[in-house]
Amino acid sequence: MRDPNVNPTRHRIGQTFAEELAACLLGGHGVTGELGNAAFERVKQEGLIRELCDDAAVFEKLLCAPLQIGSRWMRYRFWKQKARYLAAAFRYLQLADLPLDDAVGLRNRLMTLPGIGPKNRILDSEKLDEL
Repeated sequence: MRDPNVNPTRHRIGQTFAEELAACLLGGHGVTGELGNAAFERVKQEGLIRELCDDAAVFEKLLCAPLQIGSRWMRYRFWKQKARYLAAAFRYLQLADLPLDDAVGLRNRLMTLPGIGPKNRILDSEKLDEL
């Protein structure tokens, strides 16, 4: 990612920090990429990310309704839990002065939020070369 020829924005789903945070919270273990992206788009289209909505009940209502993935309708897993995570994260963003220019400090602050934590397995570059 430090290569000057690599575009660091190509891996982003959202256009803002709040959108990226929401996308991360809505994805993850037990949620397919398609389903997580559909939930993200629904929340984004409703303006809840832009508003930094901190009402879990509003998120619950949106996330418990089936989402269309291609020609199929699917239910989003863990909608109640993820609604609480989103509300807490946006409440935190309203109040906190995040160190956006300090990656380690930002990571440490974000890891205090429910639903955000370290990866189970961290690979260093030598181990990646072995894979």
